[in-house]
Amino acid sequence: MQISVEQSGGLERRMTVTVPSERMSVEVDKRLNQLKGRVKIHGFRKGKVPMSVVRQQYGAAVRSEVAGEVIQSSFNEAVGKESLRPAGMPNIESVDEKDEGLTFTAVFEVYPEVQVADFSGIEVSRPQVEISDADVDAMIDKLRSQRKVFNKVERAAEEGDQLTVSFRGTMNGEEFKGNAAENVPIVLGSGALIAGFEAGLVGAKAGDDVTLNLTFPEAYQNKDLAGKPVEFKVQVHEVAGVTLPELTDEFLVEFGVNEGGVAAFKEQVLKNMSRERDQAVRRRVKDQVMDALVAANPMDIPKAMVREEARRMLGQITANMSGQGRDDLFKAEMFEPQAQRRVHLGLLMAEIVRSNEVSADKDRVRAFIDEMASAYEKPEEVVNWYFSDPQRLAEAEMAVMEEQIVELVTNKATVKDEKTDFESLMKSVDSAGA
Repeated sequence: MQISVEQSGGLERRMTVTVPSERMSVEVDKRLNQLKGRVKIHGFRKGKVPMSVVRQQYGAAVRSEVAGEVIQSSFNEAVGKESLRPAGMPNIESVDEKDEGLTFTAVFEVYPEVQVADFSGIEVSRPQVEISDADVDAMIDKLRSQRKVFNKVERAAEEGDQLTVSFRGTMNGEEFKGNAAENVPIVLGSGALIAGFEAGLVGAKAGDDVTLNLTFPEAYQNKDLAGKPVEFKVQVHEVAGVTLPELTDEFLVEFGVNEGGVAAFKEQVLKNMSRERDQAVRRRVKDQVMDALVAANPMDIPKAMVREEARRMLGQITANMSGQGRDDLFKAEMFEPQAQRRVHLGLLMAEIVRSNEVSADKDRVRAFIDEMASAYEKPEEVVNWYFSDPQRLAEAEMAVMEEQIVELVTNKATVKDEKTDFESLMKSVDSAGA
């Protein structure tokens, strides 16, 4: 077998392979002989068909089948002999069969050589957060707000109130699609409507008619309305103010606190906030480490791997939106920037794992799963759910290995503690995940 390899730019390789004709002919003859004893051809008894007739009838199809298999097997042999690591499937550019043998040209990408830069050049900011009594009280207010109710009031509307309104919009005196609604609830300050709509109703009372002259946002989803001026005539039917539930025994039971009263509830809230803080700090540090690794280790990324990762991400999105009739909103190309980063990180992580002999610590895997399970009503069922499925367990092991890699990096990097408050920390993590 003759092999020649050209570097056609970056990670792309063009490999030409010639397979001796004997390899093809021996396999073709073998298969035709097997067919000879099985095929039925008019005018001949089964098993008595002459080889010349079998070859005439089936020779081309058998040769094509054998050629495909020979190309695949000889490609694998050739990359092994040349010590190449293909990244993705090859593109067979040409196939030519002559007396001397079968020649084909395969174009493919190879994995890049990965050498991870020293971790000492990485700088990481680690949030330091003390959860105060005020933080706990603010969280309790949020929990109460989740169970808020609106009661009718006889006063002017304020921020946070819920108004029941009917409205009709016109643009240059003409109505447009979706311009009107009857008896809809609107919470002032929620940001559910275009800028100025909710703010324009602050101070209104039940029975008022309010005219709002507004402008649709430039990025509005309906391109026919984007950036256009609009007039809304609004009828206010009712104003309802917010009432938050008191910290009664009934309220506390909803959060699993059956005894101990408010003190026990605050202790539980603090425990949950502490867990959320620790997870947020780990995520902030991890994100910085991953960003720093990518920045410190630029490399060519196989396009085939990026395309495959983008297709995988698309598959996840479409599976999650299955049945909603919105599958066609997304294309694989939309995910390629994220896929590029994921593949880049994957190559770096694999090299760090290999060169530092990192493996998932079993005790840490169990602790990781226990922590995940603790947020649920029946944690033991969640633990069993993880350990009963090898794929889910592998995902937990991968998460633990990522934590171990982050620790490996931060042990050599420059880490600066940065004081911040609980709310700022959680907002920063939320915005990073948006």
